[in-house]
Amino acid sequence: MLAGRIHAYEGHDLRHVVHPVRTACAAGAHTIVLTNAAGGCGRICRSVSRC
Repeated sequence: MLAGRIHAYEGHDLRHVVHPVRTACAAGAHTIVLTNAAGGCGRICRSVSRC
């Protein structure tokens, strides 16, 4: 699990931005799940927990 990502729009070099994902792939990761923290989808959205 990766946390605390850096972003190109904050001025970081794209090579540094993609480095964690490339490293995970090189280490054998076959699936990458990308999420965001935008939130605010409205009242029609429900919270679902799957463990």
